[in-house]
Amino acid sequence: STKLLKSGKTTLQEYLEKNIKTDNFSINFSKELPKLKIKKYIIKIKDEKSGQKFKLAGNNFKISQNIDLHYVNFDSSGDFYCFDKRYVKYNLKLAVPKSMFIDIHKKMFDITADELYKYNLFANLNADLKVHAKDNNFKYLSGKIDIDKFTMKIGNQTLPPSFFHINLDKGKATVVSKFYTAKNESTDINANVKITKPYEIDMKCLCPRASISNLQKLTISVLELLKIKNNLTEFKADGTISADFKVQTNFKTLHSNGSLKVNNANIAHKSIPLRINKINALVDFSNDNIKIKQSDILVNEQPVKIKGTIDSKANGNILISANNLDLNHIMNAFPMLKPQKNLVVKSGKLSFTTKIQGKLTEAAPQINALITNFNATETLNNIKISIRELLIDAKTDKNIYSGIVTLNDILCVSKNIPNSSNTIKSQVLSAKFDNKTLTINPSKINLGNAKIVLSGNITDYLKSPTININASGTVDTALLKTFAPKDIKLFAQGYLPIKASVTGNSREQKIKIDILANHSNYITPLHINSFAAINTLTSAEAKLEGSNLTIDDISIFYANGINGLTKTINKNKLKKAISVKGKIKNYATVAELENLHISTEDKLNISLPEIKDSRADLTADLIINGTAQKPNVNGNILLTDVLIPQYFIKAQNIALSLNKSFINAQINNLKIKSMDVSIEAIAPIDALQTNNINYLKLNSQYIDMDYLMALMPLFEQAKYGPGTEFPFIIKTGKVNIKSFKTGQIKAENISADISSKKNVLLINKMFADAYGGKAAGNITYNFPYNSLHADIQGRNMDAASAAKDFLPGDQKISGRLNFDASVDMLGTSFEQQMKTLKGRADILVKNGHLGPLGRFEHFLYAQNLLSQKLIYASLNSAKQAISPKDTGFVTYLKGMIKFSSGYAHLNPVLTSGPQMSMYITGNINLLTNYTDLQILGRVSSEVSSSMGLLGTVTIKDFLDEHTKYGPAIANLFNSFNTEIPEMDISRIPALSPDYRYQTKNFRVMIQGDPDSVKSVKSFTWVNPTGTKKKAISQKETAAEKQTPAILPEQNNEQKPSQPSAQPDFLNSIPDSFHE
Repeated sequence: STKLLKSGKTTLQEYLEKNIKTDNFSINFSKELPKLKIKKYIIKIKDEKSGQKFKLAGNNFKISQNIDLHYVNFDSSGDFYCFDKRYVKYNLKLAVPKSMFIDIHKKMFDITADELYKYNLFANLNADLKVHAKDNNFKYLSGKIDIDKFTMKIGNQTLPPSFFHINLDKGKATVVSKFYTAKNESTDINANVKITKPYEIDMKCLCPRASISNLQKLTISVLELLKIKNNLTEFKADGTISADFKVQTNFKTLHSNGSLKVNNANIAHKSIPLRINKINALVDFSNDNIKIKQSDILVNEQPVKIKGTIDSKANGNILISANNLDLNHIMNAFPMLKPQKNLVVKSGKLSFTTKIQGKLTEAAPQINALITNFNATETLNNIKISIRELLIDAKTDKNIYSGIVTLNDILCVSKNIPNSSNTIKSQVLSAKFDNKTLTINPSKINLGNAKIVLSGNITDYLKSPTININASGTVDTALLKTFAPKDIKLFAQGYLPIKASVTGNSREQKIKIDILANHSNYITPLHINSFAAINTLTSAEAKLEGSNLTIDDISIFYANGINGLTKTINKNKLKKAISVKGKIKNYATVAELENLHISTEDKLNISLPEIKDSRADLTADLIINGTAQKPNVNGNILLTDVLIPQYFIKAQNIALSLNKSFINAQINNLKIKSMDVSIEAIAPIDALQTNNINYLKLNSQYIDMDYLMALMPLFEQAKYGPGTEFPFIIKTGKVNIKSFKTGQIKAENISADISSKKNVLLINKMFADAYGGKAAGNITYNFPYNSLHADIQGRNMDAASAAKDFLPGDQKISGRLNFDASVDMLGTSFEQQMKTLKGRADILVKNGHLGPLGRFEHFLYAQNLLSQKLIYASLNSAKQAISPKDTGFVTYLKGMIKFSSGYAHLNPVLTSGPQMSMYITGNINLLTNYTDLQILGRVSSEVSSSMGLLGTVTIKDFLDEHTKYGPAIANLFNSFNTEIPEMDISRIPALSPDYRYQTKNFRVMIQGDPDSVKSVKSFTWVNPTGTKKKAISQKETAAEKQTPAILPEQNNEQKPSQPSAQPDFLNSIPDSFHE
């Protein structure tokens, strides 16, 4: 058993095709072939497409060899079933030449029984046939075929049994048949036909009455059973036909009687407005004459006339004519009339006259046809075609016919071609033809704004055509450019003189083309500056064999002094610039290149596509095999002295070495403005299609990232973002950069691993020297969105130089900087990046100095202090006294900074030194340096005691009514003292190193430029919440007991404590990085 797959093949056939790979598998029979007999056999087949199950149950299957040793005989009988219902009873004998058992695994199955169930067919089949062949090709059948009890179901009725008895011999056939188109409609045909000279027909036909609709249904059913495609179901037909005639002729004499009638027939297409109606015909066969007595046909209300006779001496006089038939409806309704399936006919009127006069064996038909206002669209290439007038005049004289075809005002327009060149037109295009030769008269054809003259001939065009076609003139480069693939960018300008010829036959054609170009008229993927000052000649010689194109030679010559192609050019005296040789198989489908050799004879000075004033010297030597999608390229391409002045780019040489699998690229001494770069790359051979790069190595003495970002518009604009496309997929790579700059940020000795996926560049394991320290991290850059994500660590950097480049304004800070940062940003400018920056950084500065923001004397410019006359005079002396104590020195500065919406949020930042420590919160605008901070701090007693009255006034002074300062003390204390929760005060770091004396706590508010004294809005000493209330309560209690209260001598003084251990963040930072 086997299965009939949805592909139409059986599983056995599919197995043979997969496992037998020879081009011509054949079965070889021995001269002494033994007889093979199988008494009974059953073959089961399941159709996967329809779900039907078929079965062949047979008896006495025999294979034998008779006296003729070149034949094998097959003999069998049996029954064919579908779903256990018998459809065919067969008894077959078949003799087949041994030579025809070629590709048998491809031909042995052709099952077309899936419609049997639908039509409920049954037949008795008896056949005894012999296949005749010559040179392994089928010639004819001889023997007999008898089909009896043939029945089938059409619609709701089952037709009565029909029969077909056919006898075949060389050039002869005898048919005796009776078949039904309905239960009460039958047709009897007896015919003897000789189809070799001299021709003979002896035929009797009896059909009392048959419905044309029933004939249509029967024809559709039979064609479906035979798997013959048709569109008969698209038509609606009615009317009747009746026949009772006999015809006997050898085309010299005629004996006939009877008649053929068609009554009230109509044929209409169901969707196309085509109606062939009012068909009434009477053909009289009586008295050994055939007379067309009546012929009424209307095609869309336009009459088609048929009239004439054939007399007893087989002389014919028949005229067929019509005017203004709707050609568009006729051709669209009958696809077989179209020259190609992609042609949609929009309009056109057909008029014709056909005359047949004289002996039937020597009849000389004359055909005159006129088509006017023809319009059609070729949908595959979107070309509109119009012909004002097409004339055909043809005649025959015995076995010789001749004629002329003339097309007037041809116009072809394509929307895919630019307006200046989108038309192909000709006023007159004509050709003469006869039995042997089709001759194209010299005809002018306009291709856009260019013109060519087409001429030539095709001899023996019906059997074994020999071609000789010539064309000369000019072609429009804008027209040629439209035929190039979309991903190939071409320079094109002007019109090119061309001379071409095609010679050969149906198997092989030789093509020769010469094209002349100069500095004003050219088409090329590269501007070749070497050709700019002189003319060039492209000469091609090729051979086309079926679908294979052999390029004998395509050469580009320097053609100085040659200005036309009218004279023969001696190419041996010209200097060759470029040469192409090789073969292209299956060029019209999936082109396969075979040893296509492309080489330059010398250096060519070229310009790069769409890059102004670019130039380079090119040499190439390539051999290409494979397909365009998967080429196998071997050879070398070398570009030297590359210069792109618009972008300050130049390279000493760019070398590409290609082999079967890889492209090796090396770029030495690439200069990009002040940068010096060398690149090595390895890519797969299909890198141009896939953009894959297996390995990339980049070395540079200096990289200016700002300038490289300015070159990004050279890449294709991204389809879904503001940036560019980066289609390259880098599997692995290395980068080594001696010196690097982006914005104000600098680094040295950079090394990193690089890779990429589409549009995303990955920089991993990056190590660098920066600001006297080390940096390391990973960076991801998304090109379409211009987005960057970075995880960076910095260790032991010089804080002063780093702050100068990283922070806005002039940040006066020193020390050794360490940080861990994870940030994201968008944009290519500093402003865009700062506005979109988000993420966090953990920082630590050791043993450094801070600027004004970290110096206590800067806080004494607070606006609330300057407004107090009592202490105003002492502020300057306090600043002078405090300044030498160096409150800006810190043992450490540490904390977290969060970034969002253009701000740096201190979250918080802590400082600690021998004289002052701070707990800082708030934010800083990264673009304007505007600062909004709250500082909780602590100073040593040395600092506070240097502040005069501001630093020495105490709660005791505030509560003592007899103090020398009087009531002003109360106001002063209230202005410069505030209370906050003890928890907030506890966040202030202890002084360091170990400070064992009393300290004093304060709070400062900063708004504005942190270096400006005007930005210090307020300064107050801070006490724990309830300090003042507690002091008053103690004084009142002491007064009642008349005992002195023990009041604090100094406001908010804090006893020394053991400094807390520094956090793990500080202790865990390594001194340096090691790759």
